[in-house]
Amino acid sequence: MPKKKSTGKTKPAAKDDKKKGPTKPTRCPPDFKWAAQPQLVEAAVSNDLYRVKRLLSRGADPNEALHRAIGRGKLGIVDQLLAAGKLVGGRGL
Repeated sequence: MPKKKSTGKTKPAAKDDKKKGPTKPTRCPPDFKWAAQPQLVEAAVSNDLYRVKRLLSRGADPNEALHRAIGRGKLGIVDQLLAAGKLVGGRGL
């Protein structure tokens, strides 16, 4: 029996296929909830030096914000966080 030639056309997807979601794998499941970031991290990532200084004066922990600022090359923010880290609890970074 001879094989059928492909015409290049595909049959339309069923209506139920659209409800199933994306066919490609995604990095996060559809029900993934993003965790809120601390205010100091948000200020460091957005390069808001005034807000960083204000939050540090109120006692915010510079450790996680320092990691994010270094990774994004925010050198002015990094200097402030390092200076604050030396003063927080006398433990230094």
